[in-house]
Amino acid sequence: MKKVDKMKRIFSLFLIISLLLSLTSCGGVTLFSNVVYSESDLYTDEEISAAMDEVKKNFKRIWKGCILLDISYKGDAVLDIYNYKEYAEQYQADDVIVIYIDYYVPALASLPGFGDSHVVETNHVYEDWSCILLRYDGGDWEYIGGGYS
Repeated sequence: MKKVDKMKRIFSLFLIISLLLSLTSCGGVTLFSNVVYSESDLYTDEEISAAMDEVKKNFKRIWKGCILLDISYKGDAVLDIYNYKEYAEQYQADDVIVIYIDYYVPALASLPGFGDSHVVETNHVYEDWSCILLRYDGGDWEYIGGGYS
């Protein structure tokens, strides 16, 4: 094998490894997620969109190396069905909203911020993960946590 061909192969391998490492070290990927809105009597589309943006921001920070597939607001009834309004009372907030996400955890995902209480399986799609957000005095939404209902 020529020395030039060998160097090209080594350089190509180096680029592929660098790309894979950079993908796992960056935040979660949210670019291509599907967005779904349900009707709401409580919130405008702009308010729901702002809550989704906050979830995306936190997804990038928390779910390192994961891929956001879907993000949705499933309607006002969810707040009553699962007693999410209690969060607003507990934290003395004016509003609570629940945004659901589906996300994929690839084999190379690293989740250093998850801690021992979260079980994360690689090569797995998590569906209907609830993200709970609060709002005070009409301000910006604040992500307070999430999980399965």
